[in-house]
Amino acid sequence: MEYIKYYGINTNNLKNIDFFIEKNSISSLSGPNGSGKTSLAYDTIEKISKYEFNKLLGITDETNNYLIDSYENIIPTISLKQFNFNNNPRSTVATFTGIDHLFKILFANTFKINYSFFSFNNYKNSCTTCRGLGYILTADIDLIVDLKKSILEAPFKSWNNFTSNHYYPLLYKFCSDNEININIPLYELSKDKLDLIFFGKNNQKDIYEVKFKQKSYKTKKLLYVGVLQEIEEGIKSSQKSDNIRVKSYIKQIICPHCHGKRFSTLHDGYKIENFSIGDFYMMELSEVLEVLETLKRKSLYNNIVCKIHEHILNLINTNLEYLNLNRSIPTLSGGELQRLRLVNILHSKISNVLYILDEPTSSIHDSEIDKMLEQLKRLNLNKNTLLIIEHNKKVIDFCDYNFFLGPKSGINGGYFIESSEDSIPYRGKKKNFNWFEIDELEHNNIKKQSIKFPLNTLIGIEGLSGSGKSSLAKAISNRVDNSIYISQKPINGNSFSIVATYIEIFDLLKNELSKYTKLGKDTFSFSNESTICENCLGKGFTLINIPFGDTFKCECDVCKGYKYNSEILSLKYEEFAIKEIINMNIDDLLNNKIFINSKKITSTLNSLIEIGLGYLTLFQETPTLSGGEAQRLKIIKYLNKNNKGKLYIIDEAFNGVDLNNISKTLVFFEKIIDKNTIILVEHNKYVLDCCDYIIEVGPGKGKYGGKIIKQYLNN
Repeated sequence: MEYIKYYGINTNNLKNIDFFIEKNSISSLSGPNGSGKTSLAYDTIEKISKYEFNKLLGITDETNNYLIDSYENIIPTISLKQFNFNNNPRSTVATFTGIDHLFKILFANTFKINYSFFSFNNYKNSCTTCRGLGYILTADIDLIVDLKKSILEAPFKSWNNFTSNHYYPLLYKFCSDNEININIPLYELSKDKLDLIFFGKNNQKDIYEVKFKQKSYKTKKLLYVGVLQEIEEGIKSSQKSDNIRVKSYIKQIICPHCHGKRFSTLHDGYKIENFSIGDFYMMELSEVLEVLETLKRKSLYNNIVCKIHEHILNLINTNLEYLNLNRSIPTLSGGELQRLRLVNILHSKISNVLYILDEPTSSIHDSEIDKMLEQLKRLNLNKNTLLIIEHNKKVIDFCDYNFFLGPKSGINGGYFIESSEDSIPYRGKKKNFNWFEIDELEHNNIKKQSIKFPLNTLIGIEGLSGSGKSSLAKAISNRVDNSIYISQKPINGNSFSIVATYIEIFDLLKNELSKYTKLGKDTFSFSNESTICENCLGKGFTLINIPFGDTFKCECDVCKGYKYNSEILSLKYEEFAIKEIINMNIDDLLNNKIFINSKKITSTLNSLIEIGLGYLTLFQETPTLSGGEAQRLKIIKYLNKNNKGKLYIIDEAFNGVDLNNISKTLVFFEKIIDKNTIILVEHNKYVLDCCDYIIEVGPGKGKYGGKIIKQYLNN
């Protein structure tokens, strides 16, 4: 047996560990969040491989911060992470997997037309309405108008959020001119009258006093513009201020011209088996497979059809049959994107690679795991080595070798340990409920569905991946005014985005430091040029451009990542230097009674510890957080407030979270649901068993899903 060997690893919280991976094996890496899995897999193994590869190319890379005594038998390493930072709506399943290239060849060869004609990203070939996006933006009446209110009751949310006072006087005059009753609910008005209010305009301007800022008034001539018309004009405007203003009141709808196909109408004249290239891209993958099998039976276009068929089949075998080829990559979950990358790898001709996979079974139902494991085995049989970060017992049992890090998180982790699971406290279920109903829910594949659920409870939405769980969650959020939807998207942030800024206590920290040091609050701002590190300008790192390679972050040589200059870092708060406080984890901040004078800071720190994040520092940059850490940080940001009557909807709250920290978070939820309601979109069986009420979506995926098939109390 041949092994990849690492000796004396001390990266981050790892405690001088040795790690051997048998080549061509499948190994799992498990342990509590913060125990050192990322430090080992990504910050050490992946970076060492990259360093050695760059060295072969003659590229000097001094950006690595791993600590290790020695290593041997290194092989190329590729990591497949859960994060989806792709924001390009023109990047689709077809373009990402290269299937668009095969379809373009198929259609070009069939009709002897230039290959580029079948690219929707070429403006000459794209739909003239949506310009190849497949959707357009339009005003969302549900977000803008409360039809149950009369005009006198200020029904327009987009107007009510601004201090300027001229909107409604303009509307009152407009209604008087057009004989529109302002005393009755909007839904009682005729369609003609509503259209006038929403899209109408005055023929001439009227003079009004307009309030600017707090006390300033100016006389201006103004023209009434309907509330929806104003939003539509804002969408089309090139002014940044207009775009920002309308952002909260718009929605995407399928392009009414191309119906989501992205192509111009010219392409409808070129069809294979009665389907244009746009038709193929709009079908669910399972439907595309059926057409391809028909072509194979007829022995048409055999070579290229077989290649497309193989790609589509692999996508289906990774539980993605509900997607279509036009699905935009930014709309995919991290798990879906990881599975797409896995399919790309299965089609590559490269072998003898070490693949690091981050929870490949996340976001899929238990019944779908076997298919995923089959794909992982295929990857392994191609002479590749797999290291899988996982908490799922079925996956761990599937692996050849299992490694466990712990025993706990942060400084209390970093050792290899025997497998162990903490006991899970039983969560008591509620018995008396007040019920809430919503009818006619619609979003994506959710069509005209009705739900009923108990308030002040923990509710689980379950179903197959692609069945419509997230769509149902968004539909509920759109209909309930006092709801907060927490998506599974990673926390985006710049170099100044740290844990403290994200959970909105950085200003409080600066206040406390300012009071104690008698210095201005801005002294501790990352934008204060006189107090931040001059070398890195407060980022904590510098960028190094490697010739013919990437741009890498390198810890600042001057401030060593602490962002401030030496004078600020040496200042004292109580008996601790600012530098020590920056470096101190949340557990130690509380144990040392730092910031104890601020109830808000102390309360927030306690909440972070309650859900298992006490090993983080308040100054850790948010882009460095794992998916599980980021999701729980969102929970603290939005739920750790003295709110009452809120509906919190959390999508995939526990991806990448170990069982013990799941349990801690569920106990934290107990305090919240005394006054609020929490809905979880979830696959984890333990979490679903702990819910008071279950809503099951199905029965299938994509167009075969989208229905509420069960709703029941989970006794």
